[in-house]
Amino acid sequence: MRSWRDWGWHKDRSEGGKYRCTVATLLGAYLSGGHTMKIDDLKIVMKYYLAYFKKGKPVSDDTKHKSVLSATDGYGSANSKQLYRSFVRWSLAQENHSDPRWPTDWMDLTVEELASALIDEETKLKAGNRTLLGPG
Repeated sequence: MRSWRDWGWHKDRSEGGKYRCTVATLLGAYLSGGHTMKIDDLKIVMKYYLAYFKKGKPVSDDTKHKSVLSATDGYGSANSKQLYRSFVRWSLAQENHSDPRWPTDWMDLTVEELASALIDEETKLKAGNRTLLGPG
Protein backbone atom coordinates (compact mmCIF):
# COMPACT_ATOMS: atom_id res chain seq x y z
CA MET A 1 0.00 0.00 0.00
CA ARG A 2 1.18 3.52 -0.72
CA SER A 3 2.29 5.83 2.07
CA TRP A 4 0.06 8.63 3.33
CA ARG A 5 2.17 11.17 1.39
CA ASP A 6 1.43 9.40 -1.90
CA TRP A 7 -2.28 10.01 -1.36
CA GLY A 8 -1.87 13.77 -0.93
CA TRP A 9 -2.15 14.00 2.85
CA HIS A 10 -0.60 17.11 4.30
CA LYS A 11 -0.42 18.94 7.62
CA ASP A 12 -2.98 21.71 7.82
CA ARG A 13 -1.43 24.47 9.90
CA SER A 14 -4.81 26.22 10.39
CA GLU A 15 -6.12 23.06 12.09
CA GLY A 16 -3.24 22.72 14.56
CA GLY A 17 -1.21 20.37 12.38
CA LYS A 18 -3.92 17.78 11.70
CA TYR A 19 -3.42 15.72 8.58
CA ARG A 20 -5.80 16.57 5.75
CA CYS A 21 -6.40 15.36 2.22
CA THR A 22 -8.87 16.57 -0.36
CA VAL A 23 -11.18 14.06 -2.04
CA ALA A 24 -9.97 15.30 -5.41
CA THR A 25 -6.35 14.57 -4.46
CA LEU A 26 -7.22 11.19 -2.97
CA LEU A 27 -9.34 10.03 -5.87
CA GLY A 28 -6.89 11.49 -8.38
CA ALA A 29 -4.21 9.29 -6.84
CA TYR A 30 -6.50 6.28 -7.22
CA LEU A 31 -7.28 7.02 -10.85
CA SER A 32 -3.67 7.43 -11.89
CA GLY A 33 -1.95 4.27 -12.98
CA GLY A 34 -5.00 1.99 -12.97
CA HIS A 35 -4.98 1.51 -9.20
CA THR A 36 -7.59 -0.96 -8.00
CA MET A 37 -9.22 0.00 -4.74
CA LYS A 38 -8.45 -2.48 -1.97
CA ILE A 39 -10.17 -2.74 1.40
CA ASP A 40 -7.70 -0.35 3.10
CA ASP A 41 -8.20 2.20 0.33
CA LEU A 42 -11.98 1.90 0.63
CA LYS A 43 -11.78 2.46 4.39
CA ILE A 44 -9.76 5.66 3.82
CA VAL A 45 -12.43 6.96 1.44
CA MET A 46 -15.27 5.95 3.76
CA LYS A 47 -13.66 7.64 6.76
CA TYR A 48 -13.03 10.78 4.74
CA TYR A 49 -16.72 11.06 3.83
CA LEU A 50 -17.87 10.20 7.36
CA ALA A 51 -15.56 12.88 8.81
CA TYR A 52 -17.30 15.43 6.60
CA PHE A 53 -20.70 14.53 8.06
CA LYS A 54 -19.24 14.36 11.58
CA LYS A 55 -17.92 17.89 11.06
CA GLY A 56 -14.25 16.98 11.41
CA LYS A 57 -14.52 14.90 14.60
CA PRO A 58 -12.37 11.75 14.66
CA VAL A 59 -13.54 8.76 12.65
CA SER A 60 -11.94 5.33 12.91
CA ASP A 61 -12.38 1.82 11.52
CA ASP A 62 -14.61 1.16 14.57
CA THR A 63 -17.00 4.07 13.93
CA LYS A 64 -20.56 2.83 13.42
CA HIS A 65 -22.37 4.49 10.55
CA LYS A 66 -25.52 5.12 12.60
CA SER A 67 -23.48 7.24 15.05
CA VAL A 68 -22.76 9.73 12.24
CA LEU A 69 -25.41 9.41 9.52
CA SER A 70 -29.16 9.91 9.52
CA ALA A 71 -32.04 9.54 7.09
CA THR A 72 -33.82 12.54 8.65
CA ASP A 73 -31.18 15.30 8.60
CA GLY A 74 -31.97 16.71 5.17
CA TYR A 75 -34.80 17.02 2.69
CA GLY A 76 -36.27 13.78 1.37
CA SER A 77 -33.49 11.64 -0.07
CA ALA A 78 -30.98 14.49 0.28
CA ASN A 79 -29.80 13.33 3.69
CA SER A 80 -26.43 12.25 5.08
CA LYS A 81 -27.26 8.53 4.88
CA GLN A 82 -28.10 8.61 1.16
CA LEU A 83 -25.38 11.10 0.23
CA TYR A 84 -22.70 9.02 1.97
CA ARG A 85 -23.86 5.85 0.24
CA SER A 86 -23.86 7.64 -3.11
CA PHE A 87 -20.35 9.03 -2.52
CA VAL A 88 -18.99 5.57 -1.68
CA ARG A 89 -20.73 4.00 -4.69
CA TRP A 90 -19.34 6.77 -6.95
CA SER A 91 -15.83 6.20 -5.55
CA LEU A 92 -16.08 2.49 -6.32
CA ALA A 93 -17.36 3.24 -9.84
CA GLN A 94 -14.38 5.53 -10.48
CA GLU A 95 -12.17 2.52 -9.85
CA ASN A 96 -14.14 0.35 -12.29
CA HIS A 97 -15.62 -1.73 -9.50
CA SER A 98 -19.06 -3.23 -9.90
CA ASP A 99 -21.91 -1.89 -7.80
CA PRO A 100 -22.11 -4.43 -4.95
CA ARG A 101 -25.24 -4.91 -2.90
CA TRP A 102 -25.08 -3.25 0.47
CA PRO A 103 -26.00 -5.20 3.61
CA THR A 104 -29.53 -4.36 4.71
CA ASP A 105 -28.20 -3.45 8.16
CA TRP A 106 -25.25 -1.36 6.93
CA MET A 107 -26.02 1.56 9.25
CA ASP A 108 -25.33 -0.76 12.22
CA LEU A 109 -21.93 -1.74 10.81
CA THR A 110 -18.55 -0.18 11.49
CA VAL A 111 -16.35 1.20 8.72
CA GLU A 112 -14.26 -1.99 8.89
CA GLU A 113 -17.31 -4.28 8.66
CA LEU A 114 -18.97 -2.42 5.78
CA ALA A 115 -15.77 -2.10 3.75
CA SER A 116 -15.18 -5.82 4.16
CA ALA A 117 -18.77 -6.65 3.18
CA LEU A 118 -18.64 -4.45 0.06
CA ILE A 119 -15.28 -5.81 -1.14
CA ASP A 120 -16.39 -9.41 -0.38
CA GLU A 121 -19.64 -8.84 -2.29
CA GLU A 122 -17.75 -7.45 -5.27
CA THR A 123 -15.50 -10.51 -5.32
CA LYS A 124 -18.59 -12.73 -5.38
CA LEU A 125 -20.14 -10.60 -8.14
CA LYS A 126 -17.06 -11.02 -10.30
CA ALA A 127 -17.29 -14.77 -9.76
CA GLY A 128 -20.95 -14.65 -10.82
CA ASN A 129 -22.22 -15.67 -7.40
CA ARG A 130 -24.54 -12.91 -6.18
CA THR A 131 -25.35 -13.27 -2.48
CA LEU A 132 -28.45 -12.22 -0.60
CA LEU A 133 -27.17 -9.15 1.23
CA GLY A 134 -30.27 -7.11 0.43
CA PRO A 135 -31.39 -4.67 -2.23
CA GLY A 136 -28.69 -2.61 -3.97
